[in-house]
Formats: sequence, C-alpha cells, structure tokens
Amino acid sequence: MAVEWIRFSLRGRGGPEPTGTRFLEMIGWAPLTGLEAHPSNSPWQAALISPFALSIKECQPGTERYEEFAKRTAAGLKRAAEWLDSLSPAAFGEWRALGKKADIFVGGWMTDDQFDLALPPEFLLACGRLGLPIEICTND
Repeated sequence: MAVEWIRFSLRGRGGPEPTGTRFLEMIGWAPLTGLEAHPSNSPWQAALISPFALSIKECQPGTERYEEFAKRTAAGLKRAAEWLDSLSPAAFGEWRALGKKADIFVGGWMTDDQFDLALPPEFLLACGRLGLPIEICTND
C-alpha cells in the first residue's frame, strides 16, 4: 500500500439554496465533539465534518509503517462509527426531505496504483443506519 493520507468526511450537500450551518444544526453537531467541521454557503456543499483523518507521516518509519497505518485506520473508523451511532436517523431523513443529500466521502492521496482499504463492520453498520452512501476518490 502506498497511501500518503486518507480522510473520511460526513458531507451534507445538494440543492440550490446555500445552507451555512443548517446541516450541522439538523444533525446535532456540537463543537464539543472535537471533530473538525466546515459549514459552507456553497449551494452544493452545505457542510463537511471529518471524524477521521490520518497521514502516513504520523506512523513510525520502517517496514511496519503501512501495517500501523492500516491498524490506526481501523481504530479511527471504529471511533467514527461510535460518533455516527450517536446521530439521529430522523435528522438525516429531515435533511433528505428538503431535497438535500448526505454521504461519507473518503479522500486520499496515493503514490502508487494500489489502494488497500478495509472498512470495519461497525463503520458500515453506522453508515447504513443513517442511510449514508460511501464515495471514494483518490488523487483528486
């Protein structure tokens, strides 16, 4: 695996009306969660919350570096799943009723053409409970 970094983000998006902090308010986001949030007045992206990000530079150098990256990614996604489990499916239903969308966006940067990613079942269940599709885009 030659991943330089990876970031998982919950996105609120869609629709012609800018929403500022409306998505964050509807899902009950609070600054106390310690998660990075970026409200937007863009008509196509209402807000972005990043429950997990990791750079290979944060891992110890050496032959086990990518194994550590994989382990830290799995642990981070389990913590992200716990946070997602604290959110209300009804809030996402209300958001969608406004004609908006929400998803999990996985962005990353790779130096080679291989990308190994294992998504823990806890994370997948949390996304499914909230009706969040997962979109992956690397080297964008």
